[in-house]
Amino acid sequence: MTSTPLVTPLYDTHISHGAKMIDFSGYMLPVWYSSVKAEHSAVRARCGVFDISHMGVIRITGPKAETLLRQVTCSSTDKAKRGIMTYSMVLSPTGGILDDIMMGQVTDNEWIVIANASNKNKITDWFRSHNPDQVPIELITTHAMIAVQGPLAANVIGQILGSQWEGIPRFAIRAIDYSGSPGYIMRSGYTGEDGFELVVPDTAVPALFTAIVQNGATSCGLAARDSLRVEAGLPLYGQELSETLTPLNTRYAWVVDWKGDFIGKPALVTQRDAGITPVTVGIRCENKQIPRHGAIIVEGGEVTSGTLPPDSDHAIGLALVSPALQKIGTPLSIQVRNNIVTAIVTALPFHKK
Repeated sequence: MTSTPLVTPLYDTHISHGAKMIDFSGYMLPVWYSSVKAEHSAVRARCGVFDISHMGVIRITGPKAETLLRQVTCSSTDKAKRGIMTYSMVLSPTGGILDDIMMGQVTDNEWIVIANASNKNKITDWFRSHNPDQVPIELITTHAMIAVQGPLAANVIGQILGSQWEGIPRFAIRAIDYSGSPGYIMRSGYTGEDGFELVVPDTAVPALFTAIVQNGATSCGLAARDSLRVEAGLPLYGQELSETLTPLNTRYAWVVDWKGDFIGKPALVTQRDAGITPVTVGIRCENKQIPRHGAIIVEGGEVTSGTLPPDSDHAIGLALVSPALQKIGTPLSIQVRNNIVTAIVTALPFHKK
């Protein structure tokens, strides 16, 4: 029996703007409004706004919050303690990636963790089941989340929030007040551009979304969000990341704090010392044929994501290959439907400012 998809507080707003809606991670969300090309290009050249209310916002409070996060995530909390959203991963005892997250400290006794939509309940439960100090953990269900992305994002946000955003550096998190309602602002995103992610109460988000569009942002859907993140070389859980992969199979082995003591560390030490493990690389194809997730690489490995950037004659993607194939410029042969497409290993990100 298939469950009915949930809707975000912006559902009616999306419909009124003519969005094409799809079921994604159990939520009805816009895949596009006009076209992937137009929305992708708007973010690169100007500013776009995305509904990301399906994401998980987890609030952890109390004097033992940092102690808990040091145990259940694999990275150092030092930057996060300075109000900077820090990229990290939550690992199983075997080192597999349960989720990739962003975490940051808002006040001395308040931390925010952003989890992927498909994993937010799993991660909340995981934190609670590894919580001997009974640290308060709350999966926030009263707030929505939107992302404002692009070179003009700061201009748009400034017109709406005024001085509340001024001086916030890249990846910082700060508590804000929007029309008398509490929320959070983070200067981060998933597109490779400057941008902001805003968490505000459900009741306040339709007016905020509309104001952002009225101040120059283009409404954007999931398809552009995906093509932008591939072009920026960023991973997606379920494709570049999964419970069968560890941080050492990704481009983000640097997240591991080898001096720390966290769940999954012994397994990572064993893998590190063995020295041979598949790794993620960027690939650029000879033509416009897009290699999709799961496409086989003849020399060994598989494609994890693929897309065709606007106005490009070359499809791009991410792939998991053996260390012998990771050198920049290495030729690869990819099975794309009934054809073999030639590609080369390419430096990431594809999009360079």
